[in-house]
Amino acid sequence: MEKIITDRLIIRRFDQNDWQDLYEYLSDEEVVKYEPYDIFSEEQAKEEAAKRSKDESFYAVCLKENRKLIGNLYLCKGYFDTWELGYVFNRKYQGKGYATEGVKALLDYAFTHLGARRIIAMCNPQNEVPGSYLNAYI
Repeated sequence: MEKIITDRLIIRRFDQNDWQDLYEYLSDEEVVKYEPYDIFSEEQAKEEAAKRSKDESFYAVCLKENRKLIGNLYLCKGYFDTWELGYVFNRKYQGKGYATEGVKALLDYAFTHLGARRIIAMCNPQNEVPGSYLNAYI
């Protein structure tokens, strides 16, 4: 995959050097509260960035203006051309429409380039943060 570029974002593959920005939001208890993992240490963030740089299911979401990594999208192929979608964003950048913009672009890419027939997403029902139920495309 090449980069996906939107009005304000660049969506690309992860790089090992992304660990500091990844740590910035994965070490935030509020951000990972409903994720299936706990907060990350710096060492864990370094390992995670290296792992994600080799995993085609993770997409780094960066601001176009300064290339800062502000979150990630997850899109993984399952059975019968059904894909699972998820996202996590740095709290400093939530509520600004970045998740909506990124998800819309990735969904378009999945249907036009990856042969997706169906995309599903799940959310912890206790997560009542506005936009947390993937309002971006529902």
